[in-house]
Amino acid sequence: MADTYTSVVADASTGQAVTTSVFIHSGGGEDALQAIGGINVLDGGSGSNFLTGGGQTSFYLDDRAAASDAWSTITNFVKDDSVTVWDLTPQNFSITWQGNQGVANYTGLTLHATAPGQPTVSLTLAGYSTADLSNGRLSVSFGSVQGSNYMYLHANS
Repeated sequence: MADTYTSVVADASTGQAVTTSVFIHSGGGEDALQAIGGINVLDGGSGSNFLTGGGQTSFYLDDRAAASDAWSTITNFVKDDSVTVWDLTPQNFSITWQGNQGVANYTGLTLHATAPGQPTVSLTLAGYSTADLSNGRLSVSFGSVQGSNYMYLHANS
């Protein structure tokens, strides 16, 4: 049986899912989104976002048509969760990884991707470190689908 996704599933005041197996896209601004179980997709959009996984969660950051910078902090990023950063490749962005960045109590491995004339994309994985890029805990790959480039980050353990 295929999993189904519900698109309007978040409490408007808290951003928390009210059912499992959700797709939540909040748009620009400052957002806090939380999944509660099942198979989920969370996309905070541009601005400053605080995204909390629950169940198996895919997180999106989309820089293809972004008008402003985006920084998402992801918590509860566990085995088999993933992050797709759309429009990000080593050929079109300068990519740096730094450790122990982010907001107090939620610091971790942080990606900063910059390019002239493009909004900056930043991503913090709370509780992770730069060592996790080489010890097998995380894997990073790049690709393209239907003309859209992406970086894919996967939690292996």
